[in-house]
Amino acid sequence: MPIKCLNGDSPELAFEHDGESWLALADDNREHRHLAFECCDSRVVLRTSPRGTRYFAHLKNDGCTTAPETEEHILAKSAICQAIRRAGWIASPEHRLVDRDGAVCIADVFARRTADSHRGVVFEVQWSPQDIAVTRERTARYANHGARALWLMRQQDIPVSKDVPAVRITRVDDGFVVSWPGSSVADRRGFAYSKAIMLEEFVEGVLEGRFTHGTPKYETVKVAIHGGVRWCDECEETFETIEQVCFSLDDDYVGYGRVVIPALSLGDYSTPSVRELVDTINSKAEDHSCAVPITVTEDTFLWNCCEFCGKAAPELSEEQWSSGHSQSLDPPMFSFIANISPEELRRWGEIRGDWGYHIDRIRWTSDWV
Repeated sequence: MPIKCLNGDSPELAFEHDGESWLALADDNREHRHLAFECCDSRVVLRTSPRGTRYFAHLKNDGCTTAPETEEHILAKSAICQAIRRAGWIASPEHRLVDRDGAVCIADVFARRTADSHRGVVFEVQWSPQDIAVTRERTARYANHGARALWLMRQQDIPVSKDVPAVRITRVDDGFVVSWPGSSVADRRGFAYSKAIMLEEFVEGVLEGRFTHGTPKYETVKVAIHGGVRWCDECEETFETIEQVCFSLDDDYVGYGRVVIPALSLGDYSTPSVRELVDTINSKAEDHSCAVPITVTEDTFLWNCCEFCGKAAPELSEEQWSSGHSQSLDPPMFSFIANISPEELRRWGEIRGDWGYHIDRIRWTSDWV
């Protein structure tokens, strides 16, 4: 189901037409037979799927090696082309590249900054499963043509590496979304993915250098506080406590990991960075009236105490959590932005990331494009 054919020496693109111009082109082609394919000598006919997708088809597919495509595949290619154009680049769908040995490979969409550019970005939509070895081989093949390949794959087990960039593409009611491994959002099969981003927004971000490999430099982190409901075996009352602290990059960053630790494991309160963080957490907890603040003992250790009788509540094992001594509260009770550098955060852990995306529409320095 190609979305491109030739009209003389110029490309004719199906997604550029509305219903009226599509019918006019079909009538003109029936009379003059002026449309042609690059792949073979078959006559071109214009088709529209039951869902309204426009595409070109072979009248007779005698000996043509062009592989068939699903409707989702051509819709994704069309959306990618339109996003490339909005980013100010040139989009060449179904772009033919000839290897040194004369073999031809066809890129789903080839994006170039200018018409005379020999380098660019290939967007490959892989709707059927593909082995990682094949993906690597095809990526290297595009690299021989000066093109950086980015795979948009329907399968869950997509590759995660700097050399073979890949994201997962999913059909939704209003188009497509992309996500990729590396975050704490798991699907029903247990694969962990980033927050989903609309395909067109993602493509524009790639060309603007906002899809990068590795953890970016940062000076602040988002601190999310998760609580629990404890039961006191002394006074038999229940009370809410601060149980976990989650460190992550702010919401403009998508796809990076996070650091989650028990609140009572933040460290010795006499340490300035620990004291500042605990004081902020306790102040926010009082402002939100959502949990008993963390208690600091005389020897500067951190503890949770009963709101009613003051008895220290011991740290709970997983077995105690599941047996009803406490119930976790999600989403977080509150969150705030803290001035914590990577060096300071290393006391508690390290935010890691393979591929990540920044939502802000600003120019980033990136080796991607």
